[in-house]
Amino acid sequence: MISAWVESAARRGEPENMSGLLDKWRKPKPEIDRQQSLAAIPVRNQAIAEEKTETEADGLVIVTRIERSNRWWSRFAPPVIEQRIELDEMGAFVFQRIDGERTVRQIMKDFVKHFRVNRREAELATAEFIRKLAQKRLISLVIK
Repeated sequence: MISAWVESAARRGEPENMSGLLDKWRKPKPEIDRQQSLAAIPVRNQAIAEEKTETEADGLVIVTRIERSNRWWSRFAPPVIEQRIELDEMGAFVFQRIDGERTVRQIMKDFVKHFRVNRREAELATAEFIRKLAQKRLISLVIK
């Protein structure tokens, strides 16, 4: 029975599963090219704090503190959720350069000068790290 529904849906050009039904109402995510992503300006989230680690002189610990909201289901959550993210020397270098004024390209150039790596390697590492920070909502990217 289900396979008949899937086959008839495919013939009509409809999605095979229920999650695809909403696709026509969802806004498509804007596609950005390489030049736009390198010209983007990363901005730190104001809710995070940074601490120097005691064990490594070059490392950095990012501490995020999220306070509980006033919604009724929030009473089951702890009053403050704290997450600690430890960065190595390279991650700390990039994170400390995120000031809301430098572009990803400028941070990448500083990375090349400081760590003496080739430009392509620095571009890949910096872009991937900044993408992960954005996914964790530690930073936002301003695209011009």
